[in-house]
Order: sequence, then structure tokens, then C-alpha cells
Amino acid sequence: MKKRRNQSHEAEADTATKKLMSAHNEIITAWFDRWVTEERSRIDLAFRRSSAAASNKQVA
Repeated sequence: MKKRRNQSHEAEADTATKKLMSAHNEIITAWFDRWVTEERSRIDLAFRRSSAAASNKQVA
């Protein structure tokens, strides 16, 4: 009886661990996707500023 109870607790712990890992992975993936988008925006903005500054220097 005790062995069966321990197996049940282990199964519950495994299930909880899988749920926790799944939630963790979702959070990390969402965070990383947002970070990538923000970095792309920053890079694009810096490139546009650089291009604009180069164009202004050529005109002057």
C-alpha cells in the first residue's frame, strides 16, 4: 500500500514538474520573442538614423 502511494505521489510530482516546465518555456519564449522584436526595432531605427545622417552629410 505504501509503495503504491509513493508511486502516486511520484506521478503527481512528475505531472506538476512537466506543467511547471511547460509554463516556464512559454514565458521564456514569449519574453525572447518580445526582446527580438524590440532589438530589431532599435537596429532598424539606428540604421535609418545612420542613413539619414550620411545623406545629410553628402548634401552639405
